Amino acid sequence: MEYRVPDQLESSERTRLGHLTSLADRGSARTLARLGVCPGASVLEVGAGNGSLARWMAETVGPSGRVVATDVDDRFVDAGDDVEFRVHDITSFPPEQSLFDVAHARAVLEHLPARAEALANMVAATKPGGVVVVEDIDWHHFDEQPLPEPFSTLHFALRAAAVAGYGYDPYYGGKLHQSLAQAGLEDIDVRGRVYLMHGGTPNCEWYIGALANAAPGLVAAGVIDQVTADAAVAQGRDPAFKAQSPVSNAAWGRRPL
Repeated sequence: MEYRVPDQLESSERTRLGHLTSLADRGSARTLARLGVCPGASVLEVGAGNGSLARWMAETVGPSGRVVATDVDDRFVDAGDDVEFRVHDITSFPPEQSLFDVAHARAVLEHLPARAEALANMVAATKPGGVVVVEDIDWHHFDEQPLPEPFSTLHFALRAAAVAGYGYDPYYGGKLHQSLAQAGLEDIDVRGRVYLMHGGTPNCEWYIGALANAAPGLVAAGVIDQVTADAAVAQGRDPAFKAQSPVSNAAWGRRPL
């Protein structure tokens, strides 16, 4: 099952999703348009987030197409009237069988211990000849650069808690081509993106917001002290903060005919 944001963090998570949207939607849309999201297409969006990409899909496929968007958490989704939204756990079963021209998930599978089952259900939902597109992060590049303290302490504390707590895989983005091949897909390809994160801007705040949301739980668990947590978040929001981003990988493959 996907990670569900605690109720008390709803407002800050909504803001964080907005930053992620402004940073990632344009690149996702370019990739999806090239791979088959076009007028008349039938599209599945897994992990709808705030619904922004599903709205773009609906505008693109038009009245002759169809967009189904799913998520386990519906509090943040504003997908619009032209999108069929469902509360659904992709690890359990396909939302439809062999129906979609394109199935897409961004920043979802890396969070799921049952990611192989989730991917298999995405493949099952796609028509023979249809395309499955998965976007996830590989943190190797980010982790190996010199990171300042106390930011580094909070970053790795959250990492360890996520891996141990719900099976997060911080390097899944680097394994996507293998996962898609194991799921039986063909014509597999991958594109990656890295950029310079600037403190106090959306291209950094999508992650600093996650650190800020996680900090109270880490403090309560005794993993990190409050002073260090507050200083680390402030450091990440300082305009002087710079770091090369993790690699955002988009991978895709075609279900055999």
